Amino acid sequence: MRENMTKRITKEITVNERVVNERMVNDNMINGNIIGAKELRSPVLRRAEARRRRQLRRRLVKFAFVFAAITLFAAGTLSVRSFAGTNGRDEVRTKFYKSIIIEKGDTINSIAAKNISPEYSTRREYIAEVVQLNHISEADKISAGSHLIVPYYSE
Repeated sequence: MRENMTKRITKEITVNERVVNERMVNDNMINGNIIGAKELRSPVLRRAEARRRRQLRRRLVKFAFVFAAITLFAAGTLSVRSFAGTNGRDEVRTKFYKSIIIEKGDTINSIAAKNISPEYSTRREYIAEVVQLNHISEADKISAGSHLIVPYYSE
């Protein structure tokens, strides 16, 4: 009879990828149910499992934060790129340069009037670029027969 009370049945079960010995003791029955593996685990195992859950939670939070940051960055970059260079128009125009021969009676102002495009807000802005490209000042006289580099836009 004494043997029956101290009789222990041991079996291995897998809990959280660890093998835990579940001891079912006949004299430790509560309301007809045997105490399970969770209650019989040592405090060391419980702390290790709690630490593992905290580590997994931290990794999940870090991953979610990085994913959200990358998503926001990508969305912002794509929305900025979609508006870049179109000025509300559907076509994209590219800037080119051409060399023209100055004819008798031409001035920087008259050349600007012939070659300016809608990409420039004012004629002064266009003239400033022509002057900078050709390393001249607006006060310099341009002579007939010489070459001048002027910008233009095309599709």
